[in-house]
Amino acid sequence: MLGFRVDMRPGDPLAPAMRSFCDVFGGGPYSKLFMNVREKMSLCYYCSARFARQNSYIFIQCGCEEENMDKAVAEILHQLEMIRDGDCKAELESSRIAMIDALDGVADTPTAWKTGMPPGCWTMTSVPLPRWRRRPGA
Repeated sequence: MLGFRVDMRPGDPLAPAMRSFCDVFGGGPYSKLFMNVREKMSLCYYCSARFARQNSYIFIQCGCEEENMDKAVAEILHQLEMIRDGDCKAELESSRIAMIDALDGVADTPTAWKTGMPPGCWTMTSVPLPRWRRRPGA
């Protein structure tokens, strides 16, 4: 496990961006860590990242053989540099689609419909579609 301290407090306006970053970095099967460290390089059995907002850490977990540990850590840091340099357009789009799908799934049960949707939705009032929800060019 690797950990990075980030300068972010609960309620920080950049928290949604941090969640997006963590998703692109290691949040799903489309992420940098999964696609490169796990799939392409076969350095570990699993590799993921998550943002712990309560204490402002990013945790990276990976399960690998001891002989692959140094290579895995080096590649994890390399993937972080690639994101920093802007090489993540495909992963960012996949992450955006996955987040939209997750939000769309909130309404799959009657209880989730009433408790998980923004105020006003369950009373059948009109709620404008958030900007991030719109597809580019739509």
